[in-house]
Amino acid sequence: MYKQNLINIMRHTEIPQNFNWRSLEWCDQLVFAQIKRFMNKDTRTCYPSVDRIKELTQLSGKFIYDSIHRLSDAGLMKVTYRHGTSNLYYFPPETDQFEMFSDEFLDMKLPPKVKEYYMKIQPYLFDKDQDTAITHLSDQKIKEITKLSLPTIKKYNKILQDGGYMNSKLTSYKDEAGLIIREMSFDMQKLGQFGLWVKAVSEQVSKNTDDIEELKEEIKQLKLQLNSKQKNFEPIYLDPL
Repeated sequence: MYKQNLINIMRHTEIPQNFNWRSLEWCDQLVFAQIKRFMNKDTRTCYPSVDRIKELTQLSGKFIYDSIHRLSDAGLMKVTYRHGTSNLYYFPPETDQFEMFSDEFLDMKLPPKVKEYYMKIQPYLFDKDQDTAITHLSDQKIKEITKLSLPTIKKYNKILQDGGYMNSKLTSYKDEAGLIIREMSFDMQKLGQFGLWVKAVSEQVSKNTDDIEELKEEIKQLKLQLNSKQKNFEPIYLDPL
């Protein structure tokens, strides 16, 4: 799988992180991701049906309708409501602050609320380009990030642990508030997320290489133009005094 993720282009969806997702409802981020995964990169539009979104998110039709309105009102996407056919969705260009989620992750048979839980935690992970990504958060910090109760956090952690997606243990360290810090380690391969950041770095290196080659070509053309002008230059001879 390691080699496959490096060789194959992984389909993924970019979720903006310069937005306060806590201002919306739980699972709105998941709905957004499941719609945007269909986006055409050239037109930045897509038109999945509500039934298709229901199938992917495992959420009710009413929640999805309400979620679409919330996402639209928040400016995360523009919706053209059409009669007799699916809505048309337009997504503004991405910022440089985003998280990536693979189609493999979005298709996983995890409960939607647990999937949303991981999506809230991922921005706080270190070593996301490795087999195992780690974060050190107290339960209180997770509560602040997710707006969930401590029993619900414990419940979702257990689901992820039982599924082999995550290991969690308390450390001997405390945060500034004196609360014990929890170490959470996530199996990025099992979550379908391994390779995304390697791909992103590879794409950036490739882009930089292309830019350098383009610059070299421009310099080459300038040199040719300069040489041409020098050849056409006729020296002026002055009569001696």
